[in-house]
Formats: sequence, structure tokens, C-alpha cells
Amino acid sequence: MTPGRVHDPALLHYAGAEEIAASGLWSFAICWHPVTRAFSCWKNKCGDGWNPRLARWGLCQGMTFNDFCLAIARVPDCEATDVAQHFRSQVYDLLHGAWLVPSYIGRFEDLLQAWVQVQEHFDSKNWSAG
Repeated sequence: MTPGRVHDPALLHYAGAEEIAASGLWSFAICWHPVTRAFSCWKNKCGDGWNPRLARWGLCQGMTFNDFCLAIARVPDCEATDVAQHFRSQVYDLLHGAWLVPSYIGRFEDLLQAWVQVQEHFDSKNWSAG
């Protein structure tokens, strides 16, 4: 993979909610606390990692965290595509209609415990060949 092209859809495939829902397979997601996620996004996207495409949503380099939060709260999730996916509501990616897609949701802030839960799920399965 070419560095700097991690979001290139030609290089990666992310199963969408509809695809996962249709599969019937067990799935999991790891989510950040919304404030932690917003702070991380603000620090990166409105700091050294500034992307001019963010101006479309009223964001600007060097803006305060408070102003950043007020601006992103006005962006409808359905319009938060491309670079704005970094600040849209996580629930937008976890639902398919009214259906919660992941079988398990762990918290990034407690990643070790979340990973234990995922491991326990797979350890409890009978993986015999045949």
C-alpha cells in the first residue's frame, strides 16, 4: 500500500452495514468516547494535519476546540462524507436502518477488555475442520 493513501477505496474494502447485516456473521466494533474522538479529530485536523476540504463545514485551522464542537454539531451525519467521516456520529456507521449491526461494541478507552471479549467469543467456537 502506498503511504498516504489509506482511504483509497481501490486499495481497501470495508464491508458496509448492509453487507454485514446480510451475512448474519458475528461482528464487532470499537468506538471512542465522543469527546475523546472529537478532541483527537480537532487536534489533528485543525492543527498540523489541516485539510482545506474541512472549510466546507465551517472548520478552520487553529480554531478553538469549543468552536470546533459547535461547528461539527451542525453537520448532518448523512452529509459528513470524505474527510468529515472523522467527526460524524459513530452511531451513523453502526446502524443499518434501525438495526444495530455489530454484535459487540467495545470501547477504545478500555481496549484491552474489549479485545478480551472478542477473543472469548472466538475461543468459544468449535473451529474443527470439516
